Amino acid sequence: MTTGIRLVFTHPKLRILVGLVWLAGLYIVPEGIAAPYAAKIAHGAAPVGWLMAAMPFGTAVGTYLFVRWVPTRARSIWMAPLGALSGLPYVLCFGVPSLPISLVLWMLAGLLFCYQVQVFTEFMRIVPDRHRGQAVGIAGSGLQAAQGLGVLLGGWAASVLGVGWAVAGAGLLGIVIAAGLGVAWMRAEAAEHEAAGAAPGAAIDAAPPATADVAQEAVGAEAATPLADQADAEPVRRGARHRLVNVGDQQQHRRRA
Repeated sequence: MTTGIRLVFTHPKLRILVGLVWLAGLYIVPEGIAAPYAAKIAHGAAPVGWLMAAMPFGTAVGTYLFVRWVPTRARSIWMAPLGALSGLPYVLCFGVPSLPISLVLWMLAGLLFCYQVQVFTEFMRIVPDRHRGQAVGIAGSGLQAAQGLGVLLGGWAASVLGVGWAVAGAGLLGIVIAAGLGVAWMRAEAAEHEAAGAAPGAAIDAAPPATADVAQEAVGAEAATPLADQADAEPVRRGARHRLVNVGDQQQHRRRA
């Protein structure tokens, strides 16, 4: 477990991704205080259920649209911006608008919350296989703790400031944190690209000698083999030619990278 904690909190990208996951601890505040919120704008128990269902419904629709229409290469770019935009509809709830408007705003917040699917994808891609169980356990347990703490603090804020300001405060704090995480993610991406920038050039420079060696091996296998032993030498020539083709493919792939 210590190894997993050290990995998650020392790796720049994993640390940012965990922060984006735990951002759900703020965006669950409206659901935690849905009952007193609904009591201010409607009567009965039904509005409470509608409000609590609005965000999950929006998240389901948003996740489908995100995966369906956003290109794979662009999805990681949208994680932090969508995380920040998720808090904006909650900020607009400071005045406790009517039930229909509140339902639309909460559903829109859930729609923008779709970024979480890409956060988990990036997290699983980066974590090494041997540490994946520990890392996922840390992220999951931290998420549960963040959600519990968020509901606790949200209830306290609602009793002191009112439900409208509690919802709006959670959204505003989420926007600020997501914006900071977005800046950190861009810096981590830039540092990663700079670190990998020199590697392709060095690999290409080193590739021609290897290609020449393999080519020489292929020619030598044919020239040095007597005609009487052509049948026995054929596997040797095929193997040398196969290695020559592989090296050429690798060289072409490195130039494209």
